Formats: sequence, structure tokens, C-alpha cells
Amino acid sequence: MEDSPLIHPDIKKAHTLPSKYYIESSVFEEIISKLSKSFHFAGHVSQFEKNNIIPLPQLENILCESLILVKSDGIRCLSNVCTHRGMLIATSPCSSKTLKCGYHGRTFGLDGCMKNMPEFEDVEDFPSQKDDLKEFQVMEWRGLYFVGGNKFFDPVSEELERRIGWINLEQFRHDES
Repeated sequence: MEDSPLIHPDIKKAHTLPSKYYIESSVFEEIISKLSKSFHFAGHVSQFEKNNIIPLPQLENILCESLILVKSDGIRCLSNVCTHRGMLIATSPCSSKTLKCGYHGRTFGLDGCMKNMPEFEDVEDFPSQKDDLKEFQVMEWRGLYFVGGNKFFDPVSEELERRIGWINLEQFRHDES
């Protein structure tokens, strides 16, 4: 006997998902694990017209990491968590030449490299690479930014091109509401 699809393509024969998809934490964890390895929409080029730092709170629960998009010499995706005490660095879109943690004043360049921490001027071997913000892969397609996983982006961008490549997405504007 062949396995029937989880959701039948004919809506007249379709059923709801089995209850385990709603109540079993192991199913939820498996889905989140798979999602965390994929690329996720993060923003649009128009968001950088007024700001060069864009927090991405919508992705935190999926990727298990608070992230920011930063525009300096290109677009980077960095951890939004200070490497000292774990405080969020940016809580709203803004423009700045540096990233500064509000807890102890640890300062990072827009490349994620730790630059300064008050009262640590004479500490040996400080800062080191472990003090830098973690960087994540960011991909751009027609003015849209995607971040996250380690799956190949080319097949996704090819499918996007096939389905919606005719739309002039670069001319769209982000609506902050």
C-alpha cells in the first residue's frame, strides 16, 4: 500500500494535520531545526534609505539568534547580542558609525569587530576575535535580503526568478506600519 500524502492535493480529499503537529514538542523542534538551515527574508533595500542598522526580531525565534542587518561596505548580517553580557545591541532601526552595547559600553565596528570597552585599555590580548560579533551569510536578490541557513541560495533565487522575476521589486518601498 502506498503512503498517502500528508495533505492531499485534491482539497475535497484533504484532512487536517495529525494532532502531533500541534502538540508534540519533538515535531516542533524538528521543524525549527529544518527552518534554521534555510534562508529567510530579512529586509528590503529601501529600509537603508534612512538607517544603516536594521534589527531583525522577526527571525529570532526561527534562527535562535537575534540578528541585525548593517550597511557599511556592503550589507552584513551580524549577531545583535553583545559578546560580553549578552545584551541586545540595537533595538530599533538607526544610523550610526558604530554598534554600542548599552550595558558596559562595548563598541563594535560595522564589520562586527570589537573596537573598545571602557576601562579595558591596558588588558593584554584584548580584544580578540572571540570578542567580535558573529557574522551570518546574507544574500541579495533584486533588492531583497535573505539571511540564515547554510542551504544553497542559487536554487532558491532561480525559483524566485522563475515565479516573480518579472516584478520590479527594487522599486518597492518598505512600509514601516
